[in-house]
Amino acid sequence: TFGPTSRDTAFTSTLTRLRQGAVIFVRAYATDSKGTYYGAETSFSTTEGFFSFVVSSQYLRDDSYYKQRAWVIIYNTLNQLVGVKEVHNGETCEFQPLLYKATDQYLVCILRLNDYVNPGNTDYFQMTAYTAVQPDIWYLGSEPANTYPQLGTNTVTLNGVDLATHDYCILQNQYTFGEYDPGAGTIAFQQHFNPDKIWIEYFDHGSAPYYKWIPNVTLNQNFTLTQSDFVQMTRSTDIQLPYHTDGFVYVESEDDLSTDYWEYFEIYDADADSLSSVRVYYPENIFTGYYTYISLSYSNISEYMLKYRGAIPNQFVSLNTEITVNNSDIHHFSAAVTGLADVANVFWYYHDESQNLSFYYNVIGSTTGITNFSVPPLPAEIIALNPTLLDLNLLHYTYTNFRDANYLNDYQDYLNMSFIQPGNMAPDYQYIYNKSIYSSVSDVPKVGVDRAIPKELHNRYHPLAN
Repeated sequence: TFGPTSRDTAFTSTLTRLRQGAVIFVRAYATDSKGTYYGAETSFSTTEGFFSFVVSSQYLRDDSYYKQRAWVIIYNTLNQLVGVKEVHNGETCEFQPLLYKATDQYLVCILRLNDYVNPGNTDYFQMTAYTAVQPDIWYLGSEPANTYPQLGTNTVTLNGVDLATHDYCILQNQYTFGEYDPGAGTIAFQQHFNPDKIWIEYFDHGSAPYYKWIPNVTLNQNFTLTQSDFVQMTRSTDIQLPYHTDGFVYVESEDDLSTDYWEYFEIYDADADSLSSVRVYYPENIFTGYYTYISLSYSNISEYMLKYRGAIPNQFVSLNTEITVNNSDIHHFSAAVTGLADVANVFWYYHDESQNLSFYYNVIGSTTGITNFSVPPLPAEIIALNPTLLDLNLLHYTYTNFRDANYLNDYQDYLNMSFIQPGNMAPDYQYIYNKSIYSSVSDVPKVGVDRAIPKELHNRYHPLAN
């Protein structure tokens, strides 16, 4: 995307992160007020190879917080080792064994060591194993996002409006949150775009919020607002929730997708513990769609729903999936899965108190292929990293996680989204359902996200991209 122009412009676009053995169709286009015009279509084929792992410059951290290392380990369907290599930032790690076919399926494992600089933190090894994978190019991590320099400051002065007296207030422009000074009654917004947009909202939970939407804010433009400048929302949706004891609901405006920057403005954020419904108010005729995150849990069940690009859902849709574990031994794991789900993630865990070290082992596969799994032995050079911790026999079954992502065709598409094509997500996906069934109510390390992530920290890629 090259942005607007008022004259004939020659441009060059470099295509990256293309799948192996695929036919790629390309055409240029331009859009103006009268429509979209397309250039001639051309196509080319990419070559087939074996496994290549393109590592971003930001994949592994090495700073004052913690230091990371990572290895890629590949097995064939007989659990025989194909190869093991340590990966490094900014490098491409390639496997080209002569004895194996690119048309076969393999078990790809990625082991990460997170070594915290602070000795009080628990260091850990995390192994993620992907079953039934065909060779392709994988992209590990993502390059750093664009940063936008501060261009100026917008100041909003409030007369007769004290935001500190309300339960909840949101002060945002496109790039940063505003800083509220209750004593002076002012909000300072760092301005990183010209023009910019300002969103101010305040409410007490249980009542309709008041808001002020200021689009097309020019550089260093300042405002004075009174109570009459704020509009109270009248449109609302009652989200019906199933039984739960712990719940959370988060709603924001949807990204307009016109740039690489995720543009959003928060609408609602509240706990919904033990509630059967939650009323979410939203402004009329401002945002075309919403991103809705709902997280619920009870006993040993945790479930959440993400809905993109659309109306706020009036009902939480449960992922009707159950599992019966026949043997939780990681060497002879088998399970019976019922219900609709595309991907299953079986999780094992062990913590060594003497070393303050943990070992996580995740196995990710299709719900049809994960029902019988036997973990292969670790390579000797991996065991040598910590023989007392990296003992597969010490791992205990912790939980099974299911995901129904209805924009995917199958498990391979899931991997293509999450690793092979990070950041190139399908434009028409709407729902992601997730359900976790834990082995017990207590003593379970929940490593997932139970609360919404602020979008300035949100990875736009699939949850597995990092």
